[in-house]
Amino acid sequence: MDINVRCPHCQEALAISQDEIDLPVNCPLCHKNFVWGEILRARERQRQSKKERIRQLQAERAANQQQTLEERRQEQARKIEAQREAAARRAQEQRNIQWHCAECRKGLCQLDFENEVAFYDDDTGKAYCRGHCPAWLYARETRDTEKEKFTSRQRAYRTRGYTHPQKRSGKLGLIAALVFIVSIVGVIVYLALPAQPPTKETEGGSKAVTSSDTSSPRAAVSAGTVQAKESPPQAAVSADAPQAKESPPQAAIPADTPQAKESPKSTATISGGAWVTLGGGQSDILRGLEIALCRESLGPELIRVRAEANEENKKKHPDWPEFYKDGPAVLLTFIINGLEVVSKHTILTAKTSIEGKYRIPDVPEGSYFLFAVYNTIFSVAYWLIPVSVKSAEPITIDLENSNMKECYNKK
Repeated sequence: MDINVRCPHCQEALAISQDEIDLPVNCPLCHKNFVWGEILRARERQRQSKKERIRQLQAERAANQQQTLEERRQEQARKIEAQREAAARRAQEQRNIQWHCAECRKGLCQLDFENEVAFYDDDTGKAYCRGHCPAWLYARETRDTEKEKFTSRQRAYRTRGYTHPQKRSGKLGLIAALVFIVSIVGVIVYLALPAQPPTKETEGGSKAVTSSDTSSPRAAVSAGTVQAKESPPQAAVSADAPQAKESPPQAAIPADTPQAKESPKSTATISGGAWVTLGGGQSDILRGLEIALCRESLGPELIRVRAEANEENKKKHPDWPEFYKDGPAVLLTFIINGLEVVSKHTILTAKTSIEGKYRIPDVPEGSYFLFAVYNTIFSVAYWLIPVSVKSAEPITIDLENSNMKECYNKK
């Protein structure tokens, strides 16, 4: 069985048999001899030596990592031990009795002063335990501590974004006090005012207004005003006086006046859906389609813009056939130029939902146009649908292929 080998000198491909692996082979190209078995054994030795070097490097790296971890662990242990020794030494120093109470001669250490079990007077140089501490010294030493605690609590409340409970309770108490004072003053004023019984003239005037026609709003307001108002005795007018017989013209509005006949104009709601039917008969729902409700004056303006777009396109492409001069390019030019005109005449806008539905509420009476543009990579079209609102009944208008104003395929 032959084996394919390469000459180590010139890389020439050779074929030798199994018996010639350990025999010298002469390369016909470079005329040099080589033993293929020795070459294989040399390569194996190189591979083993490389593996051994890699194994040694990994072992050294692992040993270095272990040594580093051990050193870090020992360093951490030394730091912890030093901290413990320092804490023990500090605690021992604090527990060492360095002062005595001036009254009971009780031993006091630094820890007692930190825990406010003992107090020191700087003026006299005397120390006192809590049981024998003078009141003035205790108040002076604890005042700063209480103030510091209150300040820290107040700072925490401010950081969290709400008022301190003591301040909140103070504000609530002030508000409650003001409400109580105002209610007391109101009761006193109400009791202090004398009760005046209605006079006969006032009763007669009230009856006269009540018996009059109160069908109109002004008459009702006049009647309520006369009943609630107490006229003084000198301003009373007898029923048989000429002034009492005459009724003011603004007391009521006759039912046949223009003001009574006028009523607010009714508004209607325009709604519907938007879709297009493709060439294969499938329907494509138009989601997010912008629909504008424009004034009736938009029609002549769009006719003018359409003619200008046609002329502009003919000047740009005079070499086009007549069939293409009024195609999708002209329609796109018209739509681009006409959007500014549409925006000037737009009064209400709407956008179709994910289901392709739209709704335009509160449309007053009048004549309008519904304008929308459909533009894709395949076709371009637009709708210009006249709408007439005459009552408050809802109007349904669907935007589809049948009521498109113009439509052209781009491809």
